[in-house]
Amino acid sequence: MLKMLLLTQESDNLMLNSSKLLVLLSMIVLVVLSSCENTSQNKAVDKSTEAIATAPNNYGAIITKDNAKEMIVLPSLFTTDTVQVKMTGKVMEVCQHSGCWLTVAYGDEEIMVNMKDEFSVPKNISGKTVWFEGIAYRELVDVETLKKIATESRKTQAEIDAITQPVYDYTIIANGVIVE
Repeated sequence: MLKMLLLTQESDNLMLNSSKLLVLLSMIVLVVLSSCENTSQNKAVDKSTEAIATAPNNYGAIITKDNAKEMIVLPSLFTTDTVQVKMTGKVMEVCQHSGCWLTVAYGDEEIMVNMKDEFSVPKNISGKTVWFEGIAYRELVDVETLKKIATESRKTQAEIDAITQPVYDYTIIANGVIVE
C-alpha cells in the first residue's frame, strides 16, 4: 500500500514537472517568435544608422564640404558669442582616449573642436584635413586670467609682462566631421 502511494505521488510529480516544462517551452517559443518580429523592425532602423556609419570618412551627422570656410576667418563670423559654422582645417591633435575632441590649426595657435557625445573620430588623424559643422563659441579672456595662465605655463616674466590686452578664446562643438 505504501509502495502504491509513493508511486502515485511520483506520477503526480512527473505530471506536474511535465506541465511546468510545457509552460516553460511555450514561453520560450513565444519569446523567440516575438523577437523575430522585432528583428525585422530593427533591421529597418539598423539600415538607416548603417548609412550614417558607412558614409565615406564622415563621422557624426552627415555633412558636405560645400561652403566650408577656412579657420582663419572664424573671428569674422561672430556677431554674438555663438555662431553656426561650417569650417575646414588641419588637425593638430586628437584625444587619444576616445577621439572625443581634436584641435585644428588657427594661424600659430589651435582651436578646440569637441564632438557631441554621439560620436567620435579616429585617433590617428593628426595632420589630416577635416571639414566640420557645428556651433562655435567665443569667450573674452581678461588680462589677469591670461597672466595667470602664462605664469602656470612657466612663461618668462617678459612674456607675462607683454600681456596687456584681453583675447577671445574659441571653442567649437561639432555635430559632424569629414576626415581626409
